[in-house]
Amino acid sequence: MRFCFTIRDQKFYVQTEENQEQLEAIQHRYAEWSERCSSLSTYQSAIAIAINALSDQLKLEKEVAALKKENEALQKKLDQWEKSPEYNTLLTQIQKKMEQDLSVAMAKEDEQAVCQKQQLLNQVHKAKIKQKKRRK
Repeated sequence: MRFCFTIRDQKFYVQTEENQEQLEAIQHRYAEWSERCSSLSTYQSAIAIAINALSDQLKLEKEVAALKKENEALQKKLDQWEKSPEYNTLLTQIQKKMEQDLSVAMAKEDEQAVCQKQQLLNQVHKAKIKQKKRRK
C-alpha cells in the first residue's frame, strides 16, 4: 500500500508494507537485544554476588587461621600451666576444700549438695590424673 503526501508542493510516497516489515524486524531485534541485556544484567548481578561471597569467605578463612594460631598459643600456655607445680598445689587445695564441703553436705544430709560436691571432686581427681599423665 502506498501513501502520498505533499510538503511544500512536493509529493512524497511511502510504501507502508515495506516500512511495516522493517519496523517489525527492528522491534524484533530490539526485543532480542533487550532480553540479552536483561540476561547479562542478571548474570552481572550473580557474578557480583559470587565475588562478594568469595571475598567474605576469604576474610573468614583468614580469621579462622588467625584464631587457630591464637588457640595453639593458648593451648601451649595451658599445657605449661598444667605441668607447673603451682597448678598441682592449686589442685590439691581445691581437692581438700571439696572434700571438706562434701563432709559438711553429708553431715547436713543434703542429697543435692552431696551430689554436686561429689561431681566437683570427681572433676578435680580427673584433672590430677591428667596432670600426672602430662608430666610423664
